[in-house]
Amino acid sequence: MIDIHVHFGKFRDIQLNIPDIIENLTKQGINQIGLMPLLNETGSNLNNAHSTLKKYYSIYETQIIPILWIYPKISIQKIERLISEIPYKIIKIHGYLHHWDYENITRIINFTEQKKLPIMFHTGGCENSDAGFYMQICKNFPKQKIILAHGRPIEQTIEILQLCKNVWVDTAFMPTENIKLLIDKDFANKILFGTDYPIMKHFDNSINLDKWYKQNTKEIIETIGNKYFEQLSSNNIAEFLNN
Repeated sequence: MIDIHVHFGKFRDIQLNIPDIIENLTKQGINQIGLMPLLNETGSNLNNAHSTLKKYYSIYETQIIPILWIYPKISIQKIERLISEIPYKIIKIHGYLHHWDYENITRIINFTEQKKLPIMFHTGGCENSDAGFYMQICKNFPKQKIILAHGRPIEQTIEILQLCKNVWVDTAFMPTENIKLLIDKDFANKILFGTDYPIMKHFDNSINLDKWYKQNTKEIIETIGNKYFEQLSSNNIAEFLNN
C-alpha cells in the first residue's frame, strides 16, 4: 500500500519527525509514502526541511516518494539544485497558502514538463485554489501530469476529470461519499490514496493517529470495497509514478 499525501515537520501545534512517521505508517500496512514538509506561509523553512529529508532519505529511500513543496518566488535554479540532491518525484503547489497566479504556475510547468515531473495542486479554501481554478491549466498543458489533492469542490474536480486525461485526484481529507461518487462516474483509475497524515491532529488534538488512520482506511474499504481500495492505494499510484 502507498499513501501519496503525507507530511513531516512542524505545523502550528503539530510536530512529527520522519522516523516516527515511517514507523507509525508501516504498522498500518503502508510500505511507501509520498512525503513532503509542512511549509510555512513564506516558504522560509524549505531549506531546513530539504536538509532534514535529505538526511533521512538515505536511510528510508525505498519507503519515501519525495515531494518538493515550493513557493511562488522560488527560482528555477533553486528547484534544479534541490532535485539534484534529492530525486523528488512530484512538485507540490499550495495556491490557498501561497497565492499562486496563472503566470507563475505556467513558469513552473514549463520546467516540470521538461523534467517529466508531475505537479500536485492543493484544492479548496478559496476561489483561486478551488479545483476549477486549475481547469485552464489542465487543458492547456495536456502532457503535464496533475494531482488535484483533496478534489475540492468535487463537482469541479469531476468536470476536469471528464475533460482532461492528464489529471488525477487524491483522497486526502476527502469524504468517503466523494470517493464513491468518483468511482460511480468511472474515475476509479484516477484516484490516488492519500491521507494528509498527520494534519488531522491539528484539528482535534485528542485524536490518536494510529486509531484515526485505521478507522479512515476501514471507512474507505467499507464504502468502496477491497478491490477498489487495492487499486487506488497501490496500482493507481504505481502506474501514475511510472508512466
